[in-house]
Amino acid sequence: MRTDKGILAVSMIMAGAVALATISLTDRMDRLDRKICTLQEQVESMDSHTCTDAQIKKEEATPTEPQRVTIEIFDYRKEEEATPGDASEPQEDTGEAEPASEPTETTEAKEEASGELEYAGIFELTAYSETGNTCANGNYPTVGHTAASNYFPLGTKIYIEGMGEYTIEDRGGMASNVIDIYMGDYDTCIEFGRKQAGIYIINEDYNE
Repeated sequence: MRTDKGILAVSMIMAGAVALATISLTDRMDRLDRKICTLQEQVESMDSHTCTDAQIKKEEATPTEPQRVTIEIFDYRKEEEATPGDASEPQEDTGEAEPASEPTETTEAKEEASGELEYAGIFELTAYSETGNTCANGNYPTVGHTAASNYFPLGTKIYIEGMGEYTIEDRGGMASNVIDIYMGDYDTCIEFGRKQAGIYIINEDYNE
């Protein structure tokens, strides 16, 4: 009988302990649930702030529409068109010598030349010095006489404004609108430099 009572007492004690443990576990689970809810609210709040910040940065990074600026440019060509005596438009430089209209003042050239003059145009003038070789025509170059050109035939006599008569006796690597004049020494060539002048072809067979 006492044994049964002891077993019953132990059973009740164990049942009470289980009940207490269950209540404690339930309480802990409730607390854990509340903490989880609190954490979820914090996470949602952080997500909301993050989205707001990202939207603000995106709006700040959006470039503003460029404004159109109108600049009024003065067209000087209209002024030139209204001015009489304008020069003709410059022609495109093709590297080829094109005969220009003959100047009105050719009296000095006609008096100095040994024959009839035919105006050939404006040419570039350069200079070259002694090379030790003969010219393209087989002769040695002479100062004040020899000129090189890829435009005029060898043997052509020309009159250069401001310089006098020369004969085309040599060729070179120059463009067709360039006449290379033999000067003898290097220093004279450097001093001569590069310039422009009117060129006339001399026709010695002309008889007045």
